[in-house]
Amino acid sequence: MRYRLKNRALQAHLDRATKGAFSELLEDCEGVEIEVNGIRLEIETDPIKEFDPTKWNEWPEVQPPQEVPLRIEVREPDLGPGTLNPQFGKIRRRDCACFDGFDWLYWTKDGFGSRIKIEEGEVVRFRPWVGPDEETVG
Repeated sequence: MRYRLKNRALQAHLDRATKGAFSELLEDCEGVEIEVNGIRLEIETDPIKEFDPTKWNEWPEVQPPQEVPLRIEVREPDLGPGTLNPQFGKIRRRDCACFDGFDWLYWTKDGFGSRIKIEEGEVVRFRPWVGPDEETVG
């Protein structure tokens, strides 16, 4: 099973500093203990759900394949969950994008485009641009 830090911003910083080597160290690692100058820190991890190319997956719970064109939907946060009149978040964008390990980027015919801004609490649903049971067009 694969794991990631509960503090995803910290993991992103550590991955950038180590060119992704930090996340590789978290393979099969349920918890991380680090000792710095005699101070022992315990860092909590979460298991990463496996990507399923046959259905919609949700980021950040599922780690997307990197640098692969994907269909994405960015959904705004749900409002008032657990109340009598909850409102479910609306889809604010549908696009073709790829994940570079840290950010979602627009995918264009020339390759990577600019970064897609994902707001706090938003969910990105993703699946392959061409599914296993579909044929490519063109």
